[in-house]
Amino acid sequence: MADGDLQITFRPRHDALVEVRRELADWLDECATPQGIVDELVLATDELCANAIDAAEGGMIQLDARCDGSAVHLAVSNAGHALPELSRPEEEPEDALLDRGRGLTIVRAFTDSLAIVNVDGRTVARAVRLLPS
Repeated sequence: MADGDLQITFRPRHDALVEVRRELADWLDECATPQGIVDELVLATDELCANAIDAAEGGMIQLDARCDGSAVHLAVSNAGHALPELSRPEEEPEDALLDRGRGLTIVRAFTDSLAIVNVDGRTVARAVRLLPS
């Protein structure tokens, strides 16, 4: 990772998210991210991390964040497979999520792109938020 990037590795436990949210918010502040966007990205990342915890099959969860001045790039990965509803096509009716919540709907609302892929046995959720110029 380049200097200034953020990397957090944590156990797949929901109580770890308090510290993850704090570290991410502090890092986004250091990157001079506007406060409203900080709040939205912290919420979106919290949802991605919670999903990664729920789908984890052992191992650690990893959050990688990078700010290049024009966008914030986030990647949350776990050892395991995405829950089936997490990798559903965008056009599938929202009813498919009724038993799980609205986490990815929140992520999509606060980011400009979201992709969930499998890389080397890990599920990786990648999100990008463009910053105002």
